[in-house]
Amino acid sequence: MEDAKNVLSEIGLHTDDEMLSNMFNIIVLSYAYSAYDQPKMREFMGIKVSIFPWVSALCLLYPIGAGVYIATQTPARPPMILGYGLANLGYLLIGAGIFRGTFKVFGLKKRWQVVVAGISAFLIGTFLSNIPA
Repeated sequence: MEDAKNVLSEIGLHTDDEMLSNMFNIIVLSYAYSAYDQPKMREFMGIKVSIFPWVSALCLLYPIGAGVYIATQTPARPPMILGYGLANLGYLLIGAGIFRGTFKVFGLKKRWQVVVAGISAFLIGTFLSNIPA
């Protein structure tokens, strides 16, 4: 911070602690943001990332369980079973998109991707569930 104060005073800019703190934060955040998608940099910084996304994988038990339930407890046809499971997957993905913003077991790392996948799964599931016999 002293170096920044000296350099800025040489060019005629008055610095205060808040300005120097903001400059420091910009530099740190820029460095952290560049490490976001670079595994080698995260490794250098000592940040360990879980290889397998366990939370989202465990959450898949909900739509799988819903599909198994509808298949074993009702006289449903295969399109209805698949549609029910997909509709429940849609609910799960929309919820994950709203609350977490990622669903890494499917490789969805951005909120909009998760929400679009959820809406798509829900619509396809609804369509399959309502195919007449």
